[in-house]
Amino acid sequence: MTCACSNLPKFLDNAGNTGSTVTGKIGSMLLPGTEMDGKIVRRSVLWFSLTGMVSSQSEYPEVAYLLLQWLGSARIYAWITANPGGYFDPFSLNDFADPLERETYHAYHMDVVRATVARTVPSINCPGATAFHNALDENLMASLTGAKTAAQAMANTADAWAKITRRTGEEKIIATINANKAAWPTVLDPA
Repeated sequence: MTCACSNLPKFLDNAGNTGSTVTGKIGSMLLPGTEMDGKIVRRSVLWFSLTGMVSSQSEYPEVAYLLLQWLGSARIYAWITANPGGYFDPFSLNDFADPLERETYHAYHMDVVRATVARTVPSINCPGATAFHNALDENLMASLTGAKTAAQAMANTADAWAKITRRTGEEKIIATINANKAAWPTVLDPA
Protein backbone atom coordinates (compact mmCIF):
# COMPACT_ATOMS: atom_id res chain seq x y z
CA MET A 1 0.00 0.00 0.00
CA THR A 2 1.30 3.45 -0.81
CA CYS A 3 0.21 7.04 -1.01
CA ALA A 4 1.00 8.11 -4.56
CA CYS A 5 0.46 10.71 -7.20
CA SER A 6 -2.96 10.53 -8.80
CA ASN A 7 -1.43 9.49 -12.13
CA LEU A 8 0.23 6.30 -10.82
CA PRO A 9 -2.33 3.95 -12.45
CA LYS A 10 -2.10 5.90 -15.72
CA PHE A 11 1.63 5.25 -16.00
CA LEU A 12 2.03 1.90 -14.25
CA ASP A 13 -1.19 0.00 -14.99
CA ASN A 14 -1.20 -0.03 -18.77
CA ALA A 15 -0.38 -2.44 -21.56
CA GLY A 16 2.53 -0.31 -22.73
CA ASN A 17 4.29 -0.89 -19.41
CA THR A 18 5.86 -4.11 -20.68
CA GLY A 19 7.80 -6.24 -18.25
CA SER A 20 6.14 -4.65 -15.24
CA THR A 21 5.13 -6.89 -12.37
CA VAL A 22 2.40 -4.47 -11.23
CA THR A 23 0.36 -4.08 -14.44
CA GLY A 24 -3.14 -5.36 -13.76
CA LYS A 25 -2.50 -5.59 -10.00
CA ILE A 26 -3.04 -1.96 -8.97
CA GLY A 27 -6.11 -0.80 -7.10
CA SER A 28 -7.24 2.48 -5.62
CA MET A 29 -9.18 3.11 -2.44
CA LEU A 30 -10.21 5.92 -0.18
CA LEU A 31 -7.60 6.84 2.35
CA PRO A 32 -7.84 5.43 5.87
CA GLY A 33 -9.51 7.58 8.46
CA THR A 34 -10.18 8.07 12.14
CA GLU A 35 -13.39 6.88 13.74
CA MET A 36 -15.14 9.60 15.71
CA ASP A 37 -18.67 9.40 17.09
CA GLY A 38 -19.55 6.42 14.89
CA LYS A 39 -18.31 8.08 11.68
CA ILE A 40 -15.03 7.85 9.79
CA VAL A 41 -13.23 11.12 9.15
CA ARG A 42 -11.03 10.80 6.04
CA ARG A 43 -8.97 13.77 4.91
CA SER A 44 -6.44 14.10 2.16
CA VAL A 45 -4.33 16.83 0.62
CA LEU A 46 -4.03 16.85 -3.15
CA TRP A 47 -0.94 18.46 -4.59
CA PHE A 48 -1.74 19.42 -8.14
CA SER A 49 1.53 19.38 -10.01
CA LEU A 50 1.20 21.78 -12.92
CA THR A 51 -0.09 25.30 -13.17
CA GLY A 52 -0.24 27.67 -16.10
CA MET A 53 0.67 31.30 -15.53
CA VAL A 54 1.23 34.46 -17.51
CA SER A 55 4.39 36.38 -16.68
CA SER A 56 3.94 40.01 -15.72
CA GLN A 57 6.87 40.68 -18.09
CA SER A 58 5.29 38.93 -21.06
CA GLU A 59 5.36 40.88 -24.29
CA TYR A 60 1.92 39.48 -25.22
CA PRO A 61 0.07 38.72 -21.97
CA GLU A 62 -3.36 38.67 -23.62
CA VAL A 63 -2.28 36.02 -26.14
CA ALA A 64 -0.68 33.94 -23.38
CA TYR A 65 -3.87 34.20 -21.31
CA LEU A 66 -6.03 33.17 -24.28
CA LEU A 67 -3.77 30.15 -24.86
CA LEU A 68 -4.19 29.13 -21.20
CA GLN A 69 -7.97 29.57 -21.50
CA TRP A 70 -8.01 27.33 -24.56
CA LEU A 71 -5.76 24.71 -22.88
CA GLY A 72 -8.02 24.76 -19.82
CA SER A 73 -11.25 24.33 -21.78
CA ALA A 74 -13.10 21.10 -21.00
CA ARG A 75 -12.49 19.26 -24.29
CA ILE A 76 -8.84 20.30 -24.82
CA TYR A 77 -7.86 19.78 -21.18
CA ALA A 78 -9.49 16.33 -21.21
CA TRP A 79 -7.57 15.41 -24.37
CA ILE A 80 -4.25 16.62 -22.90
CA THR A 81 -4.90 14.85 -19.59
CA ALA A 82 -5.83 11.58 -21.27
CA ASN A 83 -2.68 11.67 -23.42
CA PRO A 84 -0.64 8.65 -22.26
CA GLY A 85 2.52 10.77 -22.07
CA GLY A 86 0.93 13.86 -20.52
CA TYR A 87 1.32 14.95 -16.93
CA PHE A 88 -1.83 16.95 -16.26
CA ASP A 89 -4.14 15.46 -13.66
CA PRO A 90 -7.94 15.21 -13.73
CA PHE A 91 -9.64 17.63 -11.36
CA SER A 92 -13.00 18.77 -12.70
CA LEU A 93 -16.35 17.01 -12.92
CA ASN A 94 -15.88 16.93 -16.70
CA ASP A 95 -12.57 15.08 -16.24
CA PHE A 96 -14.09 12.38 -14.06
CA ALA A 97 -16.82 11.72 -16.65
CA ASP A 98 -14.72 11.98 -19.83
CA PRO A 99 -14.52 8.52 -21.50
CA LEU A 100 -10.96 8.99 -22.79
CA GLU A 101 -9.67 10.15 -19.40
CA ARG A 102 -11.49 7.31 -17.63
CA GLU A 103 -9.86 4.83 -20.02
CA THR A 104 -6.37 6.29 -19.55
CA TYR A 105 -6.60 6.71 -15.78
CA HIS A 106 -8.87 3.66 -15.34
CA ALA A 107 -12.45 3.84 -14.10
CA TYR A 108 -11.54 2.12 -10.82
CA HIS A 109 -9.15 4.97 -10.08
CA MET A 110 -11.15 7.94 -11.39
CA ASP A 111 -14.07 7.20 -9.08
CA VAL A 112 -11.74 7.06 -6.06
CA VAL A 113 -9.97 10.30 -7.01
CA ARG A 114 -13.34 12.03 -7.35
CA ALA A 115 -14.41 10.74 -3.93
CA THR A 116 -11.05 11.80 -2.47
CA VAL A 117 -11.45 15.35 -3.81
CA ALA A 118 -14.68 15.63 -1.80
CA ARG A 119 -12.64 14.79 1.34
CA THR A 120 -9.64 17.01 0.57
CA VAL A 121 -8.38 19.70 2.89
CA PRO A 122 -6.29 22.55 1.50
CA SER A 123 -2.59 22.25 2.20
CA ILE A 124 -1.03 24.22 5.05
CA ASN A 125 -1.54 27.83 4.06
CA CYS A 126 -0.65 30.09 6.95
CA PRO A 127 2.24 32.25 8.11
CA GLY A 128 5.23 29.94 8.60
CA ALA A 129 3.90 27.27 6.22
CA THR A 130 7.25 26.69 4.53
CA ALA A 131 8.99 26.26 7.89
CA PHE A 132 6.27 23.78 8.99
CA HIS A 133 6.72 21.78 5.75
CA ASN A 134 10.52 21.79 6.05
CA ALA A 135 10.48 20.59 9.68
CA LEU A 136 8.09 17.76 8.82
CA ASP A 137 10.04 16.82 5.69
CA GLU A 138 13.39 16.71 7.51
CA ASN A 139 12.01 14.53 10.28
CA LEU A 140 10.15 12.20 7.92
CA MET A 141 13.34 11.68 5.91
CA ALA A 142 15.30 11.02 9.11
CA SER A 143 12.72 8.40 10.08
CA LEU A 144 12.60 6.80 6.63
CA THR A 145 16.39 6.52 6.48
CA GLY A 146 16.63 5.06 9.99
CA ALA A 147 18.43 8.07 11.50
CA LYS A 148 15.49 8.48 13.94
CA THR A 149 12.66 6.31 15.10
CA ALA A 150 9.21 7.29 13.87
CA ALA A 151 8.27 8.32 17.42
CA GLN A 152 11.37 10.52 17.77
CA ALA A 153 10.82 12.09 14.34
CA MET A 154 7.24 13.04 15.23
CA ALA A 155 8.29 14.34 18.67
CA ASN A 156 10.96 16.47 16.99
CA THR A 157 8.43 17.70 14.44
CA ALA A 158 6.05 18.69 17.24
CA ASP A 159 8.88 20.58 19.00
CA ALA A 160 9.88 22.34 15.78
CA TRP A 161 6.27 23.27 15.02
CA ALA A 162 5.84 24.69 18.54
CA LYS A 163 8.91 26.91 18.00
CA ILE A 164 7.67 28.01 14.57
CA THR A 165 4.27 28.81 16.06
CA ARG A 166 5.80 30.90 18.87
CA ARG A 167 8.10 32.73 16.43
CA THR A 168 5.34 33.38 13.88
CA GLY A 169 2.63 34.21 16.37
CA GLU A 170 -0.05 31.80 17.51
CA GLU A 171 -2.78 34.41 17.02
CA LYS A 172 -1.86 34.91 13.33
CA ILE A 173 -1.82 31.19 12.66
CA ILE A 174 -5.13 30.57 14.45
CA ALA A 175 -6.79 33.46 12.59
CA THR A 176 -5.60 32.09 9.23
CA ILE A 177 -6.70 28.54 10.02
CA ASN A 178 -10.12 29.76 11.17
CA ALA A 179 -10.49 31.78 7.94
CA ASN A 180 -9.54 28.71 5.87
CA LYS A 181 -12.04 26.40 7.59
CA ALA A 182 -14.80 27.44 5.19
CA ALA A 183 -12.98 25.49 2.45
CA TRP A 184 -12.60 22.33 4.52
CA PRO A 185 -14.80 19.32 3.72
CA THR A 186 -17.51 18.08 6.01
CA VAL A 187 -17.92 14.64 4.42
CA LEU A 188 -18.08 11.80 6.98
CA ASP A 189 -18.30 8.13 6.14
CA PRO A 190 -20.23 5.47 8.08
CA ALA A 191 -18.06 3.40 10.40
